Amino acid sequence: MRPTNLTVAPSGRMIIPASMRAKLGCQKGGNLLARLVDDTIVLEPIEAAVHRAQALVRQYIPKTKGIVDELIAERHEAAKSE
Repeated sequence: MRPTNLTVAPSGRMIIPASMRAKLGCQKGGNLLARLVDDTIVLEPIEAAVHRAQALVRQYIPKTKGIVDELIAERHEAAKSE
């Protein structure tokens, strides 16, 4: 998608062109996450931000055993000692 100039109104509001909103899947009244990256504003749909965060966390979870399986095993061990 080609870069587009946006104007900041005196109120501080900007209008995101319909083609960009459509590409982001953002409907009227929808929410986007805004963050600064090296003096650049990055807008992304909330769902995309959640998926990105999940992918970051997933790299620290061992693939040998699921976290749910570990929790269940811990509960079984705790129940044996009661």
